[in-house]
Amino acid sequence: MRKLILFTVYLLSLQSLMAQDNAQRPAIKFGDVKAEDFAPKSYDIDPNASAVILSDIGSSKFEVKKQDLCIVFRHHQRMRIMNKNGFDNATVSIELYKRGDYEEKLEDLEAVTYNLENGIVTATKLDNASIYKDKINKYSTVRKFTFPNLKEGSIIEFHYKITGNSFERLRGWKFQSSLPHLWSEYEVSNPHLYDYAIYAQGNRPYDIRDVKSKFGSFTLTFSPNHNSSSSNNLIGTTSQTLDFEWSGDIITNTWALKNVPAIKSESYTNNIQNYAQEIAFQLKSIRYGADNVINFPDNWDDLSVSLLKDEDFGSDLGKDNSLLQGIDLTNVSSAREKAKRIFEYVRDNYTCDHSRDELWLTQTLKKTYNSKSGKVSDINLLLTSLFRSAGFEADPVILSTKDYGRAFQSYPFLFDYNYVVSRIRVGDEFILADASIPYLGFGHLGEDAYNGNAHVIRKTARLNSIAINLIADSLKETSMTSVVLGNDDKKQLSGTYKSNEGYYGSMRLRESLHKSSIEEYFKTIKKTYPSEIQISDPSVDDIKNMEVLPTLNYKLSFVPEGSIMYFNPMLNEGVKENPFKAATREYPVEMPYKIDETYSLIMQIPTGYKAEEMPKSVRVKLNDDDGYFEYTAESDGSTIIIKSRIVLAKATFESDDYETLREFYNAIVKKHAEQIIFKKG
Repeated sequence: MRKLILFTVYLLSLQSLMAQDNAQRPAIKFGDVKAEDFAPKSYDIDPNASAVILSDIGSSKFEVKKQDLCIVFRHHQRMRIMNKNGFDNATVSIELYKRGDYEEKLEDLEAVTYNLENGIVTATKLDNASIYKDKINKYSTVRKFTFPNLKEGSIIEFHYKITGNSFERLRGWKFQSSLPHLWSEYEVSNPHLYDYAIYAQGNRPYDIRDVKSKFGSFTLTFSPNHNSSSSNNLIGTTSQTLDFEWSGDIITNTWALKNVPAIKSESYTNNIQNYAQEIAFQLKSIRYGADNVINFPDNWDDLSVSLLKDEDFGSDLGKDNSLLQGIDLTNVSSAREKAKRIFEYVRDNYTCDHSRDELWLTQTLKKTYNSKSGKVSDINLLLTSLFRSAGFEADPVILSTKDYGRAFQSYPFLFDYNYVVSRIRVGDEFILADASIPYLGFGHLGEDAYNGNAHVIRKTARLNSIAINLIADSLKETSMTSVVLGNDDKKQLSGTYKSNEGYYGSMRLRESLHKSSIEEYFKTIKKTYPSEIQISDPSVDDIKNMEVLPTLNYKLSFVPEGSIMYFNPMLNEGVKENPFKAATREYPVEMPYKIDETYSLIMQIPTGYKAEEMPKSVRVKLNDDDGYFEYTAESDGSTIIIKSRIVLAKATFESDDYETLREFYNAIVKKHAEQIIFKKG
């Protein structure tokens, strides 16, 4: 969930903003669908699109209902389903915020499927019984439905409104998605009683960007113990009926875009939504009088204080020393060994539910300790608490995982963060730890965590929050594979295969061998070899020791046959396909880490054969110093030595480097496909 603590970047106010109005709003009225609306067989914005959003219009407006101030969010969308591949877009999810017994109210939901049958438009309405409710967590629920009577060419349309009084949760808007939009518009109308910050992403100029102001006033009535958000924000708990009168500017901001292309995933893109056009909001201040302004924290230090006081985050860290009693800390040789043993106890004895990553506790630390299960937040905040109870300096670290999206770097938009790990100080060393992933060692984070800005949440006299830049360029995967083949007395070539993966490759290997037997795992490996090559006697060294990279071993053999024999010296280790197939690219290439992959083959020339033709040695540089590919082939007449090395010295490449990177991999694929030609004689 995205629980908001309130900060600022830009105010939605009467600052000087140039209004633009270069586009005509589409005249789309709910239910007004005509036969001619079905005429287009495709749309110019994307002729191959499986579905097209014809219009997507939303608004958030502050309204007084029963003398209480509320935010009313309205959403109206119309979509054309072009073919059956677009049917998945006909499922809609509407998320509602809840807090205790309070929940936002979903009203006036209508959803209709329109089809053209014999020249007549027919409408099939959604049955309310087909709307499902699911609990996401204690802060959110979702209403979900799928449009009925879908056909290729259908037009589907919905509208609804959501009423709530949690002003910190002013909804944002996504102007861009995996489907093209002919029109996307959002309007926010708020009294200057509430000032909001805005986070804007995307570089498309808006076709409409308008700011208007008008004078307005309203009266709110608060009864004893009234518990609405507006009451709590403005006057707190009251023992008598009070009227609050407000007058001032009501500001309306409008953003609109026409003909917005779909944002489409490309290989090696962490999260395509990082590049989508969108806006988001956070509350900055409440002004209910000239001298009465509630300002919310606007820096990471103040946020740290708030989080560490929050009962759903850090208020209980390190307070219950009894939780350490179940951990054997006898005979530890050093502080690092003590910290490592606490970490391993949590990692190896607790089960994490990764179905939806959480920033907030879903249960008390004691309940997590006793149940031995929880979300990422539960497990890693428990880990932090145990570290503190054992006398260590330890703090939570919040970050945004790659699948969640990139966090805004400069300002504390807390809704950008979805994941918690722990940082512990051992001597002069600070160590990051995540006990929620079973095959992750002490001092390591998962690949998904290396997504930019992270923050240590701490409260000391020196400094509160500390920013950490977790980037893929700080990771390097080094792997080495060696194959040795020689002639044996059975008139065949036989030998050994040994491979050491990098850290994350080793994690994946451990996970695979946990899910299946080593025999089952090797069945998959056998399928990657030509049928004439046999592999046997598989084994893995150091599979259970998380501090050591395991070694994969097996034997292989084959019988040389024919007067001419073609042999690929890369066996199953070659790069067979270029991962960058598209001719052009719009977004950066984001590899998970830098790589250094070495493969070597030492083989005797088969008895009775000679090497008629061999690959040539080559060295290819990637730009000046971004990496290189080196392939060497040598023979002394009886033995052949092949070596391939691929080095990427950085993990992220801008789109301007794409063509060079693509050609670099083309050279690798071509060279790895070359064969040695053996001829009898």
